[in-house]
Amino acid sequence: MAAFPSSGLPQKRRGSRLKKLFRGLLWGSLLLFLLYQGIGRLLFFIAWQALEIQQATAGRIEKTVSLEAVVVREETFLAAPADGTLTRIIPEGERVAAEATVARVELAGVAAGEVGVRELKAPFAGQVCYHPDGLEKVLQPPGLDNLDPLEVISLARRARPRGEEREVRAGVPVVRLVNNLQPLFLYAVLPDVPPAWEEKKRVGLRAPGEEELLWARVDRLYSWGDGYVLVLRIDKWGSRWLHPRVVTVEAVAESYAGMVVPRTALVLLEDGSAGVYCVVGRDVKWRQVEIVGAVGERAAVRGIQEGAEVVANPYWVRFLTRKSRREPAGFAPDL
Repeated sequence: MAAFPSSGLPQKRRGSRLKKLFRGLLWGSLLLFLLYQGIGRLLFFIAWQALEIQQATAGRIEKTVSLEAVVVREETFLAAPADGTLTRIIPEGERVAAEATVARVELAGVAAGEVGVRELKAPFAGQVCYHPDGLEKVLQPPGLDNLDPLEVISLARRARPRGEEREVRAGVPVVRLVNNLQPLFLYAVLPDVPPAWEEKKRVGLRAPGEEELLWARVDRLYSWGDGYVLVLRIDKWGSRWLHPRVVTVEAVAESYAGMVVPRTALVLLEDGSAGVYCVVGRDVKWRQVEIVGAVGERAAVRGIQEGAEVVANPYWVRFLTRKSRREPAGFAPDL
């Protein structure tokens, strides 16, 4: 029997399906590409808006510790020779020469016509203070090492300086005379001390309400019990140190100078180097830096200029141009 020729319809249908499949793949690829581009642009926009930018500033960062210390001066007190009324001759805070009359005591109960005035003379040249506490002859720089540290602290805390009253009793200290040309010492007992505090090293001190540093030097530092005894020497000091027996100051434990940036801006690489990202125009550039030190949320670095716009949250840089990226080992390393 003769075979009938094929109509060819199945082949056309197969070709049509292949064309539709190809067209679908093409449109699908195009849509995926556009979607990818759109998501990329959206991420870029979000990342750029999310960048937190801070300017690098030249300066110094410090870590301070609160230090309670006993003030020890080369000084003495002048006591009232008898009961009576005190008359101050030399104003508070002024310096007098040796043998100068500082004050007078008018004796009580002296009959008219009799000599009833006793003078208080300076045994050496020094600065006058009318608020003695009676420890002037006990707490002396040469004898500090002979005293128990707890005794020094206890005595100083219990000391009560004299007030403004004029009526005095015999034997009671009424004048403090300080040799302000000699060094002043701060005596403290601490549970631990910063590594930078070593004998003969300088330590910056800042009194409450003052910005300017007063420089002291570690005169003695030795272990005692579970802690340490620290003696700081101040060679140049002013009248504000004339009165107090116990002071609380902020002592600089660490100090780093450089370009100050947020600590979170630091990026540590696998090879151990560090850097920051800086915004330059509409781009983000990598800048390698040397980390000088960090305190709290700030770090001091070298390698960038003052005014550089530093990215404080470098996590978002990964969504920007890959040319600007460095694969970090971590952010804001512990220093």
